[in-house]
Amino acid sequence: MGWKEPVEFMHHCSTKWGTFLMSLKALIDTGKGLPHPHDVLIDNWK
Repeated sequence: MGWKEPVEFMHHCSTKWGTFLMSLKALIDTGKGLPHPHDVLIDNWK
């Protein structure tokens, strides 16, 4: 995205990809993913 400097939202976006992948793995393994709002809470960003 061309971040000019590290900001809190950059961390949120980068880390949120990990929760998306965890949900995708759960969907493949169990047939049920963990989409928002049931995903892993990584911060207080809304």
